[in-house]
Amino acid sequence: MARLTIDTGTAGNPATGDTLRTAMTKVNANFNELYDSDLLALVGGLIKTQTTNGDIKLQPNGTGVVEVDRILFSGDDITSLVTNGSINITANGTGSVGIESISFKDNVISASDSTLITIQDGFTIGLGGIAITGILDEDSMSSDSASVLATQQSIKAYVDTQDAAIASDTLTFTNKTFDADGTGNSLTNIEVDNLKSGVLDTDLSAVAGTDTTLASAKAIKSYVDSQITATNTLTVADDTSTTIDVDLDSTLSVAGATGISTSVSGQTLTITGPNLSSYLQNTGTQTIDNLTFNDNIIGSSSNADINVSPGGTGDIILGNIRIHLSEGPGAGISSDDSSSVQFKEGISVNGQIQSGGGMNISGDITHNNGGVGGEAAPTLTTGKIVGSGITINGNNIQTNSSNADLELSANGTGNVAVLRPLVMASFTTTQRNALTAANGMMIYNTTTNQFEGYENGAWISLKADTADAG
Repeated sequence: MARLTIDTGTAGNPATGDTLRTAMTKVNANFNELYDSDLLALVGGLIKTQTTNGDIKLQPNGTGVVEVDRILFSGDDITSLVTNGSINITANGTGSVGIESISFKDNVISASDSTLITIQDGFTIGLGGIAITGILDEDSMSSDSASVLATQQSIKAYVDTQDAAIASDTLTFTNKTFDADGTGNSLTNIEVDNLKSGVLDTDLSAVAGTDTTLASAKAIKSYVDSQITATNTLTVADDTSTTIDVDLDSTLSVAGATGISTSVSGQTLTITGPNLSSYLQNTGTQTIDNLTFNDNIIGSSSNADINVSPGGTGDIILGNIRIHLSEGPGAGISSDDSSSVQFKEGISVNGQIQSGGGMNISGDITHNNGGVGGEAAPTLTTGKIVGSGITINGNNIQTNSSNADLELSANGTGNVAVLRPLVMASFTTTQRNALTAANGMMIYNTTTNQFEGYENGAWISLKADTADAG
């Protein structure tokens, strides 16, 4: 059907155009033509063809291009319209991106038909890598190329050939280190004339400290004997740095003490201490003074305390827990790794609880000093207390869950008593209307300067002479 045009008549409206009914009939006919078209249909956000198995083609005129969002299609080229922008093609879920018979999934490139992937041209690995022009299976490595990779088989064949040649050849090492003590290594048939500077068989006292030649056994013995004769004494020092000189021609005596004895046999001096077997045993309970030790358990006598007292300003360290025993504000418990100190069970406190930082509470805190009999009421001094449902920070109490109510509930038939003036939340009328109101809410309206309550699904003024807050 050809497009129908509504005749609007001439200027001045002399009633020469189409009637209203005729014009609307043309409008309906045009719309029917669009909706009943066998070419394209617009449904929701989709453009689809009405032709069975039909294509949808977007084709510009002449040298024009097709732009979709920020992607430009021109001829065989797809280009991003964003400066320095990338073009990302992402599959859904566990799917992959296929181009011809090549599949791309995460960081894996594979052939869709499980065959080999052929790289026709050379390639470069890494930003500063060498361009690779091919892979050769060449046992002799005769091409000696810096841009061709070798197969595992050709590398093994070349190394095996070189090993066989080394085993049968006489090799000359220059500026190399040979580990004679290494597993399977040994040096044999070494003669004096094989050494570069030979062996020194003269008086060693005249040799410079930088001399690297070897000395004969004869020269070493002569030098040592002369040094012993020249020194003639051995200096011995005790734990207090008191020293004595022992003539090397005399005998050095080692004296025992109470519970300590000495004995010699051959070249061995044995010093025997007291018998500690009654204290140091591997099984059962051992008692030292008033402490008992059994495996990893330390106990005391009946009803006796176990006192651990470090010296000076020292602390007691239990694993990563440090107990400060100093007087004043420094006393307390902290962790050595700056993490939180956790109490796995309930805490019963007779005095104050003080925290230098926040307190995360998942259970109950019970304070035994309840202000009975003239005692002071319990005090909790901390930076912030985080419980399972609320957070207390200074004089502010708020819920931890988003949009959760904060409930104050007395025990049993008790009431919630407010001992100081109560300040209601203030809102303008606009702010009030934006609230998610519930029956029983009370606010102060700063627009009307009135107390208001939400009753039976509507805001009402709490003034005695006003029935509706509007």
